Parts: sequence; structure tokens; C-alpha cells
Amino acid sequence: MDLSNLRFSRIAVHYIPNKSASEDADPEYGDDLIELGSNAQDILTQRVTEVLGDPSFSVEISIIEDEEDSTFQKSAPLIRASTEEFLDGSRHIADNLNDAQQRSNIPASVLLVATGKSGIAQNNIVALVKAETQDGFSFSTSEGDIRVDFIRDLFLTPDQKLYKVGLFAEMSRSSDDKKLREKEDFEALVYDSNLRQRSEAAKYFYRTFLGCDYASSGKQMTKEFFEAHQEYFDSIDISSEERKDLKTHLYSYLKSKQNLIGVAGFADNYIGDSDRASYLQFMDEREIADHAFEKDISLVQSKLKNRRIRFTNGVTVRAKAENFNEKVKVIKEETDTTTIRVLSKIENQT
Repeated sequence: MDLSNLRFSRIAVHYIPNKSASEDADPEYGDDLIELGSNAQDILTQRVTEVLGDPSFSVEISIIEDEEDSTFQKSAPLIRASTEEFLDGSRHIADNLNDAQQRSNIPASVLLVATGKSGIAQNNIVALVKAETQDGFSFSTSEGDIRVDFIRDLFLTPDQKLYKVGLFAEMSRSSDDKKLREKEDFEALVYDSNLRQRSEAAKYFYRTFLGCDYASSGKQMTKEFFEAHQEYFDSIDISSEERKDLKTHLYSYLKSKQNLIGVAGFADNYIGDSDRASYLQFMDEREIADHAFEKDISLVQSKLKNRRIRFTNGVTVRAKAENFNEKVKVIKEETDTTTIRVLSKIENQT
């Protein structure tokens, strides 16, 4: 999804209470649109663009719930709504978030409902930003005097763990605005620092509130991710030992407990700075998703069980993937010979 040139045109703000205060507590609704100065608009745009562009914690999702009361169907009409309709629709969205926050350990928060445009094509977008508040201090000086003031209920600070963002982008328009919109007309994106574990702390927002879920193509995307990395490792000019190490990192990455994987995440952990640009270019040319996606190793499960080193004369050394680097060592490579060390005794020969 193209997030360049993101700009918001209308913003409504509502307060979502904590359930521990009262299970029946209703949201506190904003009565008017929020007018932001140019600096504030720039900061809001920067905050949203940074988190939605973070490939480690933002992911494209599929719209699942599209019935009349769903957050998607309440969001889509806001694009062309009058001011009164926009405010009313944003209140319904606040109700949906309030209903989704059933657990008492979810802090109270501010909900921003905003419409605008993004991308070179300037697609219409609806952004839903849930931001927890925190306290802080302001600092100022005047003629040598220093003043420090305590400020309560700050939100949308640089601490990205304190907010979640959902975005619906209108990519086409195949139905009349008076009817329910087709979910196929939209793409959806979510940011949440809890996404990697797919925990309840994340699920209530993207699944219960937004009515979305991870794209169903995780199997194929994981397979393409695996194959592209194998191809990349075999194409670059490095030693066999370095190549073996990289493939071990790939196996470990795919078999780890984390739920989301992606090019940026792998690069941050395993690709050196000098190789990063060529690595990212290679993955882009192979059309590997630049956002994180849900890992599903079903199609590569058998390939992840065993590792092997194949030689040009037809000899193959095969072992279980676990601890492969510790069991098999490439000692020396020459033009026509390779010396390896297997850290084990011979069990039998056939």
C-alpha cells in the first residue's frame, strides 16, 4: 500500500473509557471536527506514516466483517460524508471500539477517526488511531528562568507501543455510496507492536474491532520467502561457510515462535549493512512482500526438517536442521576439493 503523500482532511476525536471503571461506561464523544495547525498536522501524519510503514509491526490484512454494523461499513461512507454524517459515523466507530475492549486491563484511550488521501494516486483513506494517554512534562526558558510544567493525558507521543492504527484505503468504487460497500474495493493495513505474537492484546483490535484478519495467502507467501532467500544466498559471492550460516539463520527464523515474518525483520537480524541494499533490491525484484505477513510453513515443512550440502561430484551430506552448524563444519575450500568435519562417530556404512 502506497503511504506517500499522506494527508488528513477531517479528524474527529472520542474518548474510550477503561472497563474496570464501569463495564457499562460509554465513550465520551467529540462534538466537532478537530482543527490542527500545520505543525500538528505534520506530526500526526509523521506518526501514522512511520508506524504503518514499519514492516516489522504493520501488516496488510483482509477485511472479514462487512455487515452493516461492522467497523468497515461504518468507516467507508465517511469518505464522502457531510460533516454531520462524518461525526455521527465516527461515534458509531467509537461504540465498536468500546464494545471490543472487554478486558479490564485495556487502558482508557483516545480514538482518532480521520479521512484523507495517500499515495501517488491519492486514494481515499480512513484511518482509525487508538492512542493511550500518558503523563509528562513541558520545558521552557525565558530570560534565564527555566519553567517545568506537568502535563496530564498526553497522547500520540513518539512511544509507538502506546497506539494502534487501522487504515482502510479505497482502491476502486464498484458500488453506490447509499448501499453497503464492497470490501474488494478496499485494502486494509494495521499497525500494532503486539502483532508478532498474535496475542489477545492485538487480536481485539484487528479482529474484533476492525473486523479483519491476516491474509489467507500465508502458506504461499512463506514458500516464496523461503525460496527467494535460498536463491539469494546461492547467488552472492561468499564462502561456503558463510552461505551455510545464512541458511541456518533462515531455518531458525522460519522455525522460531514469532508469528510474523518479513524481509525487513530478517535483514535487521542477519544481513550486514554493506549487503542490505542489494538484499532488499533482490527481494523486491522477486516481489517478496515488503510488509510483515503471517508465517505458515506448511508448504516448506519438509525442507525445514533437514539440511544438506551437495558437492559437484554427486556426494551429499545430509543432517537434521537442528544444530546443523554445530555438527557439520566446512574446514577448507580449494578449487576441486572441500574439507569438512562431521562432529560424530560413524554409526554404520552401507
